[in-house]
Amino acid sequence: MYKVAKLKDFNIIKRSPQFIVEITEDVDKKFSTNYLRFINGRDPVEEDKVCMINDGYSALYVITKGELTFTFFENGKKEEILLRNKERVFVTARTKYEITGNGELLTICLPAYKEAMYSFPEKPQV
Repeated sequence: MYKVAKLKDFNIIKRSPQFIVEITEDVDKKFSTNYLRFINGRDPVEEDKVCMINDGYSALYVITKGELTFTFFENGKKEEILLRNKERVFVTARTKYEITGNGELLTICLPAYKEAMYSFPEKPQV
Protein backbone atom coordinates (compact mmCIF):
# COMPACT_ATOMS: atom_id res chain seq x y z
CA MET A 1 0.00 0.00 0.00
CA TYR A 2 1.06 3.57 -0.59
CA LYS A 3 -0.57 6.97 -0.52
CA VAL A 4 0.72 10.08 -2.24
CA ALA A 5 0.01 13.68 -1.26
CA LYS A 6 0.42 16.16 -4.13
CA LEU A 7 0.33 19.94 -3.79
CA LYS A 8 -3.32 20.02 -4.88
CA ASP A 9 -4.18 17.81 -1.86
CA PHE A 10 -3.08 20.39 0.72
CA ASN A 11 -5.58 22.48 2.66
CA ILE A 12 -4.28 25.85 3.80
CA ILE A 13 -5.31 27.31 7.16
CA LYS A 14 -4.27 30.87 8.03
CA ARG A 15 -4.01 31.10 11.81
CA SER A 16 -2.77 34.67 11.34
CA PRO A 17 -1.19 36.58 8.43
CA GLN A 18 2.20 35.49 9.84
CA PHE A 19 1.36 31.83 10.63
CA ILE A 20 0.04 29.43 7.99
CA VAL A 21 -0.65 25.68 8.31
CA GLU A 22 -0.73 23.34 5.30
CA ILE A 23 -2.28 19.92 5.91
CA THR A 24 -3.44 16.85 4.03
CA GLU A 25 -5.67 14.02 5.18
CA ASP A 26 -4.02 11.40 7.42
CA VAL A 27 -2.19 8.52 5.80
CA ASP A 28 -2.32 6.33 8.88
CA LYS A 29 -3.49 6.55 12.49
CA LYS A 30 0.13 6.10 13.63
CA PHE A 31 1.34 9.45 12.26
CA SER A 32 0.40 12.56 10.30
CA THR A 33 2.33 15.38 8.68
CA ASN A 34 1.79 19.06 8.08
CA TYR A 35 3.80 22.11 7.15
CA LEU A 36 3.94 25.28 9.22
CA ARG A 37 5.00 28.53 7.58
CA PHE A 38 6.08 31.53 9.64
CA ILE A 39 6.48 35.04 8.23
CA ASN A 40 8.04 36.66 11.28
CA GLY A 41 5.29 34.74 13.06
CA ARG A 42 4.60 32.84 16.25
CA ASP A 43 2.94 29.61 17.39
CA PRO A 44 0.80 29.96 19.32
CA VAL A 45 -0.47 33.21 17.86
CA GLU A 46 -1.47 34.52 21.33
CA GLU A 47 1.53 36.17 23.05
CA ASP A 48 0.45 35.08 26.54
CA LYS A 49 0.13 31.35 25.63
CA VAL A 50 2.50 28.49 24.86
CA CYS A 51 2.05 25.18 23.07
CA MET A 52 1.96 21.99 25.09
CA ILE A 53 1.78 18.47 23.70
CA ASN A 54 -0.65 16.38 25.70
CA ASP A 55 -0.11 12.86 27.08
CA GLY A 56 0.05 10.13 24.46
CA TYR A 57 1.46 12.38 21.72
CA SER A 58 4.82 13.60 20.45
CA ALA A 59 6.03 15.62 17.48
CA LEU A 60 9.13 15.81 15.33
CA TYR A 61 9.75 19.26 13.82
CA VAL A 62 12.15 19.46 10.85
CA ILE A 63 13.13 22.88 9.52
CA THR A 64 12.80 23.01 5.72
CA LYS A 65 13.47 26.70 5.11
CA GLY A 66 14.66 29.76 7.03
CA GLU A 67 15.38 30.01 10.75
CA LEU A 68 13.02 29.30 13.62
CA THR A 69 13.56 29.69 17.34
CA PHE A 70 12.04 27.14 19.71
CA THR A 71 11.72 28.46 23.25
CA PHE A 72 11.22 25.74 25.86
CA PHE A 73 9.85 26.32 29.36
CA GLU A 74 10.80 23.54 31.79
CA ASN A 75 11.44 23.39 35.53
CA GLY A 76 11.16 27.17 35.93
CA LYS A 77 13.77 27.76 33.20
CA LYS A 78 13.59 29.13 29.68
CA GLU A 79 15.85 27.84 26.88
CA GLU A 80 15.96 29.20 23.34
CA ILE A 81 17.24 27.05 20.47
CA LEU A 82 17.72 28.43 16.96
CA LEU A 83 17.20 25.85 14.21
CA ARG A 84 18.02 26.14 10.50
CA ASN A 85 17.41 24.10 7.35
CA LYS A 86 17.48 20.31 7.95
CA GLU A 87 17.87 20.69 11.73
CA ARG A 88 15.21 19.12 13.91
CA VAL A 89 13.78 18.85 17.39
CA PHE A 90 11.69 16.06 18.93
CA VAL A 91 9.10 17.24 21.48
CA THR A 92 7.37 14.88 23.92
CA ALA A 93 4.26 15.11 26.09
CA ARG A 94 3.91 17.88 28.68
CA THR A 95 6.65 19.98 27.09
CA LYS A 96 5.77 23.69 26.98
CA TYR A 97 7.22 25.73 24.13
CA GLU A 98 6.71 28.42 21.52
CA ILE A 99 8.02 28.77 17.97
CA THR A 100 8.99 32.12 16.44
CA GLY A 101 10.77 33.33 13.35
CA ASN A 102 10.77 33.38 9.61
CA GLY A 103 10.76 29.97 7.95
CA GLU A 104 8.98 26.73 7.26
CA LEU A 105 8.95 23.37 9.00
CA LEU A 106 7.58 19.88 8.54
CA THR A 107 5.73 18.47 11.56
CA ILE A 108 5.42 14.73 12.03
CA CYS A 109 2.78 14.00 14.67
CA LEU A 110 2.93 10.67 16.52
CA PRO A 111 0.27 9.26 16.59
CA ALA A 112 -1.72 11.13 13.92
CA TYR A 113 -2.87 14.64 14.85
CA LYS A 114 -6.18 15.08 16.64
CA GLU A 115 -7.47 18.21 18.39
CA ALA A 116 -6.61 16.55 21.70
CA MET A 117 -2.89 16.58 20.81
CA TYR A 118 -2.22 20.17 21.85
CA SER A 119 -3.28 22.50 24.59
CA PHE A 120 -2.31 26.15 25.04
CA PRO A 121 -1.67 27.02 28.69
CA GLU A 122 -0.60 30.42 29.97
CA LYS A 123 3.00 31.36 29.22
CA PRO A 124 5.20 30.59 32.27
CA GLN A 125 6.87 33.56 33.93
CA VAL A 126 10.64 32.99 34.15
